[in-house]
Amino acid sequence: AVVSTQSTGMANTMEKRVTTRGTRKTAIAIADCSHQTNEDFTLRIDNKPLSVMDNFMVSKIREAIAVIGTENLKNLNIKVRTTGGGNISKVTAIKLAICKAVVSF
Repeated sequence: AVVSTQSTGMANTMEKRVTTRGTRKTAIAIADCSHQTNEDFTLRIDNKPLSVMDNFMVSKIREAIAVIGTENLKNLNIKVRTTGGGNISKVTAIKLAICKAVVSF
């Protein structure tokens, strides 16, 4: 996991960012996790929200979110990029990358 802090804006506040990588066979998922100001949890995969993804993929990803617990995901913004592999391998790599990002954050 790569943890970095960046100075944002004129207020000179530090923003914490975590980048993690999950792999399964030839599928690679890179998750960028950062803090957001509102109380919501945002998850985007390949720049798409979960609502437009395949139901099977969404159900497997929501299993990981349920295990982590929604109380641990408040104020988090996670963006995942995927390359290679089939759908099952991608889902497994995404789950792994998300879990590593939350633990590292």
